[in-house]
Order: sequence, then C-alpha cells, then structure tokens
Amino acid sequence: GTADSGSPGAGEAGPLMSFGMGNIASPQGIAIDPSTGAVWVASFAGGLVKFDAADEYLGTFGTAGAGRIAQGAGVALDSKGDVYVGDYGAHDVLEFDSKGVYLATFPAGDAGVTLGRVTGVAVDASDHLFAVDDDNSLVLQFDAAGQATHQFSTSQSNKAALAGSVGMHFDATGDLWIADYYYHSFAQYSPAGQLLAQYGMNSPSAVPGGFAEPYGLTIDSNGNVWVTDAANSDVQEFDLHGSFKALLGAAGSGPG
Repeated sequence: GTADSGSPGAGEAGPLMSFGMGNIASPQGIAIDPSTGAVWVASFAGGLVKFDAADEYLGTFGTAGAGRIAQGAGVALDSKGDVYVGDYGAHDVLEFDSKGVYLATFPAGDAGVTLGRVTGVAVDASDHLFAVDDDNSLVLQFDAAGQATHQFSTSQSNKAALAGSVGMHFDATGDLWIADYYYHSFAQYSPAGQLLAQYGMNSPSAVPGGFAEPYGLTIDSNGNVWVTDAANSDVQEFDLHGSFKALLGAAGSGPG
C-alpha cells in the first residue's frame, strides 16, 4: 500500500491508504472478506483482483478458460468466503473460492433463464445469491445448483421505476438495497421484492443527499448506507431511513 501524504479539502474526508496502482484496470465492484481482510475487486477490463489485509497484490483471477470474466461488475462474498462476480459482458455470474479458483456459473446451463447485462450481485444471510439484470429491470435469486428460484421487477408502480440498477446489499433485517444510476436514487426492497422506499432525486443533483450517477452501494456493521456517485466523484453516507449523514471525497487526480 501507499500512504497518502496529501491533505483533504475543508469538510472532506481523506483516505488512510491507497493501493492497487498498476494492478487494476477499470475497477468496478469491491468486497472485503470479514474473516481474513482480503479485498476483492472486479475489473471491467476483465478479471478479479485480490489483495491481502495489508493491501498487497495477490493476483488476478478469471482471465481465461471456463471462469473467464469478460467485464467484471458487482462483487459479493458468502459466509464461506466464496466470491461472486457479476459479468456485464457475458451476462452471467461467476463463483470463485477464497483462493481464486473458479467453481460455477449462474444461471446453470439447464436453468432455462437468460440474463441481460449483470450489474450487481449480493448474497443474503442464508447464502442465497441475488443478481441484477439491468436490461430487464429484474432481480433474480439462485440456488446452489444455479437454478433461478425467485425474481422480482425493480420497476414498480408505487415509486419511480429503477432502470439502471447497479450496486446492491442486504441489511441486517434482510431488506435489499439497490443503487440506480438512471433515476439518480437508491431504493429499499423487502426480502419478497416489495419496494419499500426510494431515496434521492429523479434528476441529477450535486447537493448532499442528491445524486448524478450512483453506482456502488454497501451497508456497514452500524447500519449506515454508503453510496458512490460516479458523476459527482464522491461517496455519501445515509442512515436506514434515507437521511443524509456525510459526504466523502471530491473530484481530483490524487488519492481521495
């Protein structure tokens, strides 16, 4: 890793460490293994990059053969440490073990399901895999055999539809949260797929609490929702009621 020697601007948070320089092309989804501290990053140029807890580069996986990742997007881990990568280009989800060995592809070849561009993936507390099909505005659930067991539409009449769903994460109660770059918002769904709430504005905004292109979304152990905004070059923090809490980062060329 490389320590940051710069200083953030007033009112902004700066990074503690930056790493991965020269090892990641077009980084997209990121996930951290809570048991080992390993960091996994999907590359939109292809492959899955791994760093250890000390931020040292360990290798790039999924670059050839049956487990080849064409355009890595979302990343999620299950309780065993297996890694799931949504492949935007190949329209599927690939599973790797904690050492980067390819295990499986979802949906399975006999599942009778065809996915569009996969942008986000998430794993619930019972290790069920969920994937966002951005082309068809769907979230699909898969079992361990690669069969689709449930799906719901992210386009529901009681709120504005989600049409560009990307980052997704489960909270401690089992609700699923999804960021949407097209409608500049993020939304909360019940485990059954009912839209519970939607936050943000339906037009681009640079003010705190608003978005231009929200992509990544995660939830920390304290129940705070973190959303990355590609167009505004920042990260915003919210509580589970959608109330804005903090703004991190700003456009620029240095770390942070």
